[in-house]
Amino acid sequence: EKLVKIPGELSFTDTRAAANHYCAVVSQDSYLHGSDKEAIFAEVSRVLRPEGVMVFTDIMQSDTADPDELQPVYDRIGLTSMGSVTKYVEYAGKHGLVFKLYEDHTEQMIAH
Repeated sequence: EKLVKIPGELSFTDTRAAANHYCAVVSQDSYLHGSDKEAIFAEVSRVLRPEGVMVFTDIMQSDTADPDELQPVYDRIGLTSMGSVTKYVEYAGKHGLVFKLYEDHTEQMIAH
């Protein structure tokens, strides 16, 4: 099976943007598909201006989720983890980003 490649499409971890270039980075339900989630936060930190804002939504696993129970999901989406709030906060902090707000909308997963 061939993968679709869109001209100009870039990677989460290699945007080719100049450092300190963007005022905002916005993402909707896509970081879970990145295999190296820490590298995503590193790249966002690199391309954001010092007072820049990162706004994103993402489907994450809970910190108490049993990886064995999630294995069928991981297999279906081709990943080993879906990320978690704790990990995202850790990666953000490691790369100079600070979480200002987090909203849990787990109840919406039923309709997803």
